[in-house]
Amino acid sequence: MTTFLQKTADYIFDNYQNDLENVCIILPNRRASLYLKKFISERAQKNIWSPQVFAVEDFIAAISDKVIVDNVSLLFDLYNIHLELEKEEARSFDEFMSMGEMMLHDFNEIDLYLVNAESLFSFLSETKAISLWNLDGKELTPFQKKYLKFYNSLYTYYQLLNERLLARNQAYQGHLYRFVAENIAEKVQNISWNHLVFAGFNALTTSEETIIKYLTKEEIAKTLWDADEYYLLNPQQEAGKFLRKYSELWLDANFDWIGNDFKTDAKEINIIGVPMKIGQVKYAGNLLKDIYNEKGNLEHTALVLNDENLLIPMLHSIPEESKAFNVTMGLPFRHAVLYNLVDSILLMHENRIRLANPDRGQNGFYFKDISKVLSHPYLMSEFDFEGIIKSIGTSNRIFYDSSELIKRIQSSIPVDDSVISNVFLIWETPKDAITHLKGLIDRLHQRFKDEENRFLEDEYLYHFAKLLFQLNSLPEIHQSFITVKTFRKIFTRLAVLTNIPFYGEPLEGLQIMGMLETRTLDFENIVMLSVNEGILPASRSFNSFVPLDIKRQFGLPDYADKDAIFAYHFYRLLQRAKKVSILYNTEADEFSGGDMSRFIYQIVNELPKYNPNIIINEQLLNITATDSLQNKPIRIFKHENIMKRLNELAMKGFSASGLNTFVNCSLQFYFKNVAGLEELEETEETIAANTLGSTIHAVLAELYEPFVTKIICAEYINSMLPQVDGLTDKYFKELYKDGDISFGINLLTVKMAKLFIANLLRNEATQIDKISKDNALLTINMLEQKLECVLDCFINDDLPFVKLKGYVDRIDSTSEFIRIIDYKTGNTSQNELNLTEPDLLQSEPKFAKSMQLLIYALLFMKEHPENEKPLKAGIISLRNQTKGFMGVNYEGNDTLTVQNINAFEEILSALIHKIFDKELPFEQTENEENCLYCAFKEVCGR
Repeated sequence: MTTFLQKTADYIFDNYQNDLENVCIILPNRRASLYLKKFISERAQKNIWSPQVFAVEDFIAAISDKVIVDNVSLLFDLYNIHLELEKEEARSFDEFMSMGEMMLHDFNEIDLYLVNAESLFSFLSETKAISLWNLDGKELTPFQKKYLKFYNSLYTYYQLLNERLLARNQAYQGHLYRFVAENIAEKVQNISWNHLVFAGFNALTTSEETIIKYLTKEEIAKTLWDADEYYLLNPQQEAGKFLRKYSELWLDANFDWIGNDFKTDAKEINIIGVPMKIGQVKYAGNLLKDIYNEKGNLEHTALVLNDENLLIPMLHSIPEESKAFNVTMGLPFRHAVLYNLVDSILLMHENRIRLANPDRGQNGFYFKDISKVLSHPYLMSEFDFEGIIKSIGTSNRIFYDSSELIKRIQSSIPVDDSVISNVFLIWETPKDAITHLKGLIDRLHQRFKDEENRFLEDEYLYHFAKLLFQLNSLPEIHQSFITVKTFRKIFTRLAVLTNIPFYGEPLEGLQIMGMLETRTLDFENIVMLSVNEGILPASRSFNSFVPLDIKRQFGLPDYADKDAIFAYHFYRLLQRAKKVSILYNTEADEFSGGDMSRFIYQIVNELPKYNPNIIINEQLLNITATDSLQNKPIRIFKHENIMKRLNELAMKGFSASGLNTFVNCSLQFYFKNVAGLEELEETEETIAANTLGSTIHAVLAELYEPFVTKIICAEYINSMLPQVDGLTDKYFKELYKDGDISFGINLLTVKMAKLFIANLLRNEATQIDKISKDNALLTINMLEQKLECVLDCFINDDLPFVKLKGYVDRIDSTSEFIRIIDYKTGNTSQNELNLTEPDLLQSEPKFAKSMQLLIYALLFMKEHPENEKPLKAGIISLRNQTKGFMGVNYEGNDTLTVQNINAFEEILSALIHKIFDKELPFEQTENEENCLYCAFKEVCGR
């Protein structure tokens, strides 16, 4: 295969061999220059004066004598103009940012295409005025007038911005291109080379067309085009749209190199639909391994990522055998670990201001923001902040004062470290933010320079330092507009625009790149990801004040033009390739609807007819996202230490909640009960369900405590009602320490708790009146009672029995039966308590409440063998009190007999034997619905 750049090198050598130092080659991008220089060197086979190679934007900048200004500075220039024009009606800078960015986009495009800005904006404002014109002569509303005023002012913004840039000899890209195009006869004097060659271009802007046409007409430049007859000569093929235009308009354009590779060459094109992004990544890794196994290397292979978000996971899926690879596209800074840290710090300072409310005690840093910052790997890997994070997470305190927090954190680490003060001191101005962030990165740099394999982190720090320098270089007048919120917005915007280059083997091994980086490059093997409609070509997002119809009227590019550009890149990359694998996502996501790109439909329907030697294979992988990522199932085998731990648990006593955890998922039981992993207790910004439940239980226990062992009557119950409010407030303040229950959701929760308790008491009084008419008396026997028993459940010689324990909310009785009652603040349905097949208790988590109640009944029977009354074990749902007492229904019986309890004991014994069975490892549940609220689901990838 002879590549386009090899042909370009041959052309340069054949035509300018004796004058190479006076040759300048202009390419669409910088990446191709490395390859071209390599091919020129290989052709020369000796030391030569190499020709100069430029990317087109660098070439135009070099002959312009102007300084390119960054977008942030331009945005502030525009805002100053906005203040001058709007005066007291001016927006804040935060509000203006999005509008200003859209203006800059339009101004840049207008200049790139040499459009008369005054005519366009005049036409645009007239169009807007007509659209608002009222046939009945009704006066425009104030909003409509303001709307029209803005569109009338767009040309003024454009004019004033360009005047200021001209005075400073500065330019944005479009301004620069327009300046050179309109003054090309003069600027040509700045060209020091005798020969210019423009190679590999496709869709030129009008300014580029003007520059290149002039230079070719003056015989200073030559043009070399890369295309194939398949899409160039077919007027219906969008990929050839621009080259057809140039071949017709530029009679001297050199189209001698137009190839016929799609017609003559054999190709294998594999089209694979893969569910989910990560599925594509894993499958692409397998394809690369296949290529390596076949070729022995990944030379002449390109991995093209149309979605840059796949870069990081893709790097982890490259075959280990492929030691040489190069990432051309760079890592977006917003994906860097450092970006997450800085953004978390900025958000923390932004929220300190946003959430401040001294009247409610809301001052200082928000606790979740503090924990997020301290938990960042850059900090946690050096300092042990686990204790302070846990303390903050369990204190029920929402806000922390800066100076207090710094003292508290520094007391938990052995040295007085500048990291803490740089992060947690109050930032009053943008200068403060820049100073402290610079101090942070200087401190991190000092740390990383002494550690091995930290070159990437140093690269992050270097690029972040450049961003800070850029912000710090803004004039004071600009900085006066910046709040912490604005600073974070600007930082985020710059992070989006900043790519961190990877250092790899630029001309060896696998080349990883985006579609734009493939321009002028050719590869034998191509693996292309995310070839979905909406990604390739890109979705039709609109970020302009100029409507499409006006764009077309003034010669600005529309969607069809942009689609044609993507089409050219796609087909040009395929034209010399031998083996191509095209992957697309079959699952709908935020970027696409799971539809393959129209380009795939085109090649499937057209290429085999055009050339029978092009073989197209289509494959649809019917795997789920979890299949594509699936780790090996987690199984914890019961070795000696685990069996010893289980013995300890059995001697201390199994509880209903522990046994229910095992039924739900044996691996969860291992993590929580055997390994002793704790579920993180978090600060409750609003009262959590467990705090609500604990408060209600405590209030009911105190209310009923004076009446234990007494026959209860309605009068007693009614005497409790006046105490409800005071006791509820008391226990919430005890259990919800440092939390505020005086407003918002918390206040509503407290009122709800009071209502639950009062309703329960009123219902109880009604029920007591009802049963008293039947001469039945109700006695409170026990409250918050701890029960224990020993099960004759022989496990082994060291463990002949197992202990069982539980806490019962209430036990009461009449002359006919004993009731075991558990209060629930959540919903309970009778279906959860109907046991038609008791054996399901060993396998169905939905019967967890029945399991709990039956264990309480068993405990009671073991502790009170003298009891001859039937048992009722049930729930009173505080959320649904109309149902009253809901009891376990055991095989159709609403009372539990001795026979029922004995049968349950056998079921329980069988369950416990499963826990101790060495042949049954602890493993993930098969029913992933059980994982929904599990604190350990991320550990096992569920």
